[in-house]
Amino acid sequence: PGSVIEPADLGGPVEEDRCPFLEGDQAQWLRMSYKEAKNAVLEQFNRAYLGETLAAANGNITLAARTCGMERQALQRLLKRYRIDTGS
Repeated sequence: PGSVIEPADLGGPVEEDRCPFLEGDQAQWLRMSYKEAKNAVLEQFNRAYLGETLAAANGNITLAARTCGMERQALQRLLKRYRIDTGS
């Protein structure tokens, strides 16, 4: 007991086979090439992941980088690329 996380432990409905980055007008993805759609989804993921990680670290870039498993400078480049406000 205690070593396996069950869906009931997550506190909300668990939806399977669903990409949260594809919510909204599904037809828009069908009008893009595979490469365009993939890049759009990756950008959404990166913005969400980096923004939430930075927020969880209270804006501390060094801590956020450690959480992401990357060097601080690499995180700073990504934050700049995706124009994520660091609060500084």
